Amino acid sequence: MAMYREEAEKRGYTASPMQLGWAVPTYVADTDAIAHREAKPHIENFFNKFARMPPEMLLPPGYLSLQSMKGVMKAKGTLTGGQQTIDDLMAKGMFICGSAETVRQKFEECQKEIGFGYLLTCMQFGTLPHDLTRKNLEIFAGKVMPALRPLAEA
Repeated sequence: MAMYREEAEKRGYTASPMQLGWAVPTYVADTDAIAHREAKPHIENFFNKFARMPPEMLLPPGYLSLQSMKGVMKAKGTLTGGQQTIDDLMAKGMFICGSAETVRQKFEECQKEIGFGYLLTCMQFGTLPHDLTRKNLEIFAGKVMPALRPLAEA
């Protein structure tokens, strides 16, 4: 998003939060430990098995210029590579997981840092079963969303 803002500035305007969205897999449970334990196998399957694709599948030839492709590969190179653990993914900001309070705090921190206007949470990922998906959605809707409303209003 910093690259997007820089390009906008070069072209004479300031990118507003309403032009910036962040999509991130998210899992919420009653405690950080429960969330971590319940999400771990499913998020690791998602990133280590299901999301692995050769670059030509994600960015087919002709989709980007050579210069743009090099920039994308450089930027993404620090995020991928090797087996990813739940802790790796959380440290890189590629997965948000924890209690309602932990998740709320993380989203508030990220919104201040990134300045996104749209938050798109992926509440089902990998092999996460129906019962855990439903639980995730209910806790998020009941305990996280109401606490984030002031961010949207600001």
